[in-house]
Amino acid sequence: GPPPATAPGGSGILNSPVRRGNGLPGAFGPSPGGIGSGGGSGGKGDVYQVNTSNILFILSGAFVGLDRIVMERVAKASIGFGNPVRKLGDTSSPIDLQAMNVAPVSFVSGASSDSAEPFNPLDYTEPSDLIRFGLIPEFIGRLPVVTSVGALNKDALVRVLVEPKNALVRQYEALLALSGAHLHITRSALYSIAQQAIDKQTGARGLRRIMENLLLDPMFDCPGTSIRHVVIDSQVAAFKKRPMYFGKIQEADVEAAVWADDHQGEPLRSASNAEPRHPLKAVAASASSA
Repeated sequence: GPPPATAPGGSGILNSPVRRGNGLPGAFGPSPGGIGSGGGSGGKGDVYQVNTSNILFILSGAFVGLDRIVMERVAKASIGFGNPVRKLGDTSSPIDLQAMNVAPVSFVSGASSDSAEPFNPLDYTEPSDLIRFGLIPEFIGRLPVVTSVGALNKDALVRVLVEPKNALVRQYEALLALSGAHLHITRSALYSIAQQAIDKQTGARGLRRIMENLLLDPMFDCPGTSIRHVVIDSQVAAFKKRPMYFGKIQEADVEAAVWADDHQGEPLRSASNAEPRHPLKAVAASASSA
């Protein structure tokens, strides 16, 4: 049909999204050829069937700068003696939520201050913050639920490396297996890789680049050679030394190298009492014990 008429306040653009949410089942997925079109899987992304009978809008985005607007509203003023001095736009320094009469947001029931989720300013977003951000009031009135997501921490990034069916560690194990080599990544190395992704502020999407740079030499060195084991420890993961190569009859040395990195300062146990050496089994064992 013809494009909706635009109201003086610019709210005419609302008519089109409302017309699309009239209880019709919809298929949602990455746009063909777009940035999120699943290039790693041949350009075929997952498609989800969603019943839109009770949905008017699903609005998502980065909203860069919204956290600063929220902090300016909820942060305690720094005027007067004894009050903390906060730089304008600071969203990382701890704040006194009780003094601001703001209930802390935690997704862990009965969690202590050490195990609770870190402070995320976007958890306290109000409609007035969205108006200051630039959205028109007519549009905000159609958003009854506002939620936010936080950045992945180190433990979550390690789980991304090893737990999914097509996890990065599994992919590179399969690549090296084509050359007859076994990949051994210590738990300390996995956490070092996750910390690099956090430092580079690339999140889970940056893990593949780190793994690719880390295993570039082994993928070229192993084919056609006698290398049967490739060990990546924390020093190798930090790019302080080259990956360690071992032959077929050096399995004991492989076990010693993995144990030495994961249990620094502890004596090497026998093979029957040793903990799981495979990074997937090791992380799964630590998760079950927790």
